Amino acid sequence: MAGTYILLGVAFVFVNVLTFSPLHASCPYDNMTNTVDLSKAINPKPHLTKADLNDCPSKATSLILSHNSIQSLSSDVFDGFWALTSITIAHNLIETLPTGLLKNMRSLTHFDVSDNALEALKDSLFFQLSGVPLTNLVAVNFSHNNISDIGFNVFHKDMSSILNVDLSFNRLPSLEPWPYIPQTDQSDSEDVIWNFQNNSISSFTNNMNWTYDLVEQYEFEIQLQNNSITAFNTSIVDVYYPRFNGDYLTQFLTYKMNISQNPIFCDCQLHVFVKALHQSLMFYMNVEENRVRCAGPPHLKGIDFFHDMELDEFVCNITTDCPSRCFCQERPNSWELFVDCRNQGLTSLPLTLPHAKYGNISLHLDNNNIEHLTKTTYSHYIRNLTISNNKLKSIDSGIIMSMNNSKFLNLDNNQINYIAKELQLLAFSNVGLSGNPLLCGCNMTWMADWINLSPDAKDSGITCDNDGESKLISAVTEDELFCSYDKLIIILSVTIGVIIGFVSVVVITAKRCPYETKVLLYKLFNIHPRDKYKVDQEPTKEYDAYISYYQGDKGESVQVRQWMKRVLLKKLEEKSKRKYTVFCYERDYDAGEFKSDEILKNMMKSRRILLILSPEFLNDDWCMFEADQAEFEHNSSGNVHGRVIYILWNKQMRIQLENEPWKSRLRDKRVMCPDDRLFWSKMRYELPVKTMRRMNRNATMPFSNGLTKKDAEENMKNYKVSVKKNRPNNDVTHMIDTDDIDSIISISIK
Repeated sequence: MAGTYILLGVAFVFVNVLTFSPLHASCPYDNMTNTVDLSKAINPKPHLTKADLNDCPSKATSLILSHNSIQSLSSDVFDGFWALTSITIAHNLIETLPTGLLKNMRSLTHFDVSDNALEALKDSLFFQLSGVPLTNLVAVNFSHNNISDIGFNVFHKDMSSILNVDLSFNRLPSLEPWPYIPQTDQSDSEDVIWNFQNNSISSFTNNMNWTYDLVEQYEFEIQLQNNSITAFNTSIVDVYYPRFNGDYLTQFLTYKMNISQNPIFCDCQLHVFVKALHQSLMFYMNVEENRVRCAGPPHLKGIDFFHDMELDEFVCNITTDCPSRCFCQERPNSWELFVDCRNQGLTSLPLTLPHAKYGNISLHLDNNNIEHLTKTTYSHYIRNLTISNNKLKSIDSGIIMSMNNSKFLNLDNNQINYIAKELQLLAFSNVGLSGNPLLCGCNMTWMADWINLSPDAKDSGITCDNDGESKLISAVTEDELFCSYDKLIIILSVTIGVIIGFVSVVVITAKRCPYETKVLLYKLFNIHPRDKYKVDQEPTKEYDAYISYYQGDKGESVQVRQWMKRVLLKKLEEKSKRKYTVFCYERDYDAGEFKSDEILKNMMKSRRILLILSPEFLNDDWCMFEADQAEFEHNSSGNVHGRVIYILWNKQMRIQLENEPWKSRLRDKRVMCPDDRLFWSKMRYELPVKTMRRMNRNATMPFSNGLTKKDAEENMKNYKVSVKKNRPNNDVTHMIDTDDIDSIISISIK
């Protein structure tokens, strides 16, 4: 009996030894590298806890737990270590990482959980106990797992040290903008490498609602090789930058995505990118390194679509709304929808066609049985229409009038007797009429002039039948056909009707849109019907315009600043015939002066004040200071309506400006938007009326009445030196020849 109890006691001790024994009989610690290496431990644990690592020195900086068949971890397993910079738990069976696992790892720089069974990464993974992210992380490795879901806050903007994130060989179905969230140091030359190779990524999503805010230098390299991306289109850009309408290729390149070795289908969606590449120097740079090949359609498989395909090969076959037995194809290189319905036994034009994305349709209906050509819902999109070898007997004038986009019309070999005179809207050389039994008549005499105006008239050979006699239409006259019309009465009636109609339209338009009418008069006839503003005649005004805008790097400010510099300033200072002088604080301020003094001084020197209103402008103290001063300048002078001009960055700004104080500020002011149809015409209308003659009057010269010629000449030289030094690109003195100084001075003294 006693022996039995002894055996049971020994068994109990043995079981407890197996259950609570550490991974290793003694913790293997390398004093030279401060590394605890428990890979391939003697006693592997399915569930690893803090107690299993109690024998290991807490000062260790590196912990290796690879190849231990670990299935799960307790959330406090690493709490006994305070100096860890590297944790490696690769090649295990871990399915999830518990919340709070790294809560005390503030010094952690490398975290390797590759070759496990992870299915998701939770939002709190890289956060300390205090809620602050692990800002020292440099590299994380989650490759060779089963990850299909990543929380939106896993990679925080404050993880500024991150340089390498490996998520290759997982099951991610789409790409969210995780790589662009960490705000890394842009002053270094290192790219942050995000490896998403060998996943199942087929689309680019933005459930995080991230918006494009990349600025040079671009700090990311996104590796997407060997995924499931089949479409390469503008939505890749639009999903992160809605309503973008610029250079899609350049924009896509800023994302620095490598999408090679994907099953990309080469169709019309690629055209916008390839065309932009062909027009740039990038087409000749690093060709072999940047080859992206087609996976389909079959006849293009394996071809590098960036470098080895012609632009007209990028097409899309359309089946939606395409008539049965017809072939429809979108051809972006020729800006048309191509529809081929030849030899299909049609008796009328198709009722509907696919949407013409580019506003042009090339419709081919040859060799059918169509008898009547009538107006359709899509006829105004038709650019080319071939309907030869049919049974056409009549052509509705309505379809010809609606085909205002038409360039070519082929009516050869039909049964047409008479042609509607509206056909002369097209050039004769672009219309095919041969092989039709035309009859000579008074309603056909217009064709003689129409044909004779064509350079190919001698070779036309178009004839009509006149009482059994065949005649060249180009030689048929009204007298020969006994056509007696009182042409003068007809012409006068039409002319008077047109004049009355035109005057009526002008009067109605002027009453309904008086301001736009004035702008159009100025644009078309250089007539400026408004009174001259007194401020435009003041000789103390040095600038035509003062421009205020938000100069920071928030939100859309980068695009605002680029538009202002590359478009607005170029329009005013370089491309405009009048060469306006513009003050831009960021470019023209005097170093050493207080900013507020510079703003006040130069605003007072300006005839107009332009404020570019963006969302950031409304929340910036300096911008509001400029807006307040502009309001003061507007109210402090008489007869200066139009001196302050508000430019809305986009139409959405109108909603933000409906409340006070902006509602009152904008009342009775000139408010315009670059998206407006007449924006540049309105801008030229509102800016000072300038001519070369006015620019040379003494009111704008650095001397005035009462000076001697010698004094004036000396002032002129000093003035030119000063202007060349400060504003070499837009001052009018560059248009004055040195030999003309004497004549200018004499005019000024007089």
